[in-house]
Amino acid sequence: MESSKETQADSASNGPIPRVWVMSMRSSDPGYQLHQPQSIRSALQSLMMDPNIGMAYPLAPGKSALDFDYSEDISTINDHKGFILTLSIAEAQQINERSKELLEIKLLE
Repeated sequence: MESSKETQADSASNGPIPRVWVMSMRSSDPGYQLHQPQSIRSALQSLMMDPNIGMAYPLAPGKSALDFDYSEDISTINDHKGFILTLSIAEAQQINERSKELLEIKLLE
């Protein structure tokens, strides 16, 4: 049986256990883990370093990505049984354009 010191040393050498799996837009890439406990804002900054990933949105049942405060901790998202989904920049722009169109239509009514 492993001692707790060995287990701690093992986890320290491998880094902290990630709390969120990030999906990649590349078909050949299954995604990668965020290895540091971090806020969603910090996670977004980390993801933006990869040119294949344009945006990251937290998803949770019954809650829109726009309803999240991006300073919330990722563990809060996990409490909602949500996860972070990455979108390409083009997809994010399409979503933003469609949102603007819907808002303009609503304002005209």
